[in-house]
Amino acid sequence: MKIFIKYLLVFIFLLNIILVFRPYLTAQNQPKRPENIHKEAVWNDAIGCWDYSDKAGNIILWTKDGKIRAQTQHISPTRNIEIRYHSNGKISSRGIEGFFSNLDEEDGSTGWFAIGKWKEFYESGKIKQEYCYTPVKSEYVYWTVDKCGTEIIYNEDGTVKEKIEHKLQCKYGCDEPPVEDGNK
Repeated sequence: MKIFIKYLLVFIFLLNIILVFRPYLTAQNQPKRPENIHKEAVWNDAIGCWDYSDKAGNIILWTKDGKIRAQTQHISPTRNIEIRYHSNGKISSRGIEGFFSNLDEEDGSTGWFAIGKWKEFYESGKIKQEYCYTPVKSEYVYWTVDKCGTEIIYNEDGTVKEKIEHKLQCKYGCDEPPVEDGNK
């Protein structure tokens, strides 16, 4: 037991040293900031992108070379719009995430989960798929999300390829995320 505690303390000590000096180590790996990147964005070496968060809770991620990768638009204390982008700058997916506290009285699950309508797009910008998500308790007794309601899969020319009716009810609806610029 004493040996275990000794190794644990050494591990904690080394971990603290790494955490203290990490900013200096990662600064050497930081790429040159492209001009379009917000001046307060920081390079996040762990996910390989520029990361900017404003006071309202909005987040923007850019690739090393300045292409937008993802953004989160905070629309209420419990709702975000999550947008991901293809490498050509066109939207690859868009939907709503909801924050839930104590989803289950048993385990008190809390966190952000995809809910409502989600859309995926081809690199051309045309719709690829649309579906809805709802939180569900998995067979492993933790909360996750699953598709609910009607899922529509499109061909690249925009015609409907397939419709799938999922058995789950959309407990939190299947609402379209609000759009500021008119693009869906």
